Amino acid sequence: MLNTGKCPYCKSELVVDAEIVAEQGATEHKRTTRRWYYSVDGKHRQGPVSADELRALIASGVVKRNHSVSNDGERWSRADKLKGVKWP
Repeated sequence: MLNTGKCPYCKSELVVDAEIVAEQGATEHKRTTRRWYYSVDGKHRQGPVSADELRALIASGVVKRNHSVSNDGERWSRADKLKGVKWP
């Protein structure tokens, strides 16, 4: 268990399972450091770019719903299959 301080409201000790914190940190690190590739013509690969850069490319219209994306450069899918994307 890991003591993380006191609750700002009731002042009771906040204690969490250290393994859960480590697991969540590793998942967050993996999510934020994942590199993406994209192809606007289905032939030429662009990237790698970060997830934030890919979001910006989508927001600006460079990457469209029918373009291809990959997070490993090997397995590709249509960009409109990405979860949590806000399309312009």
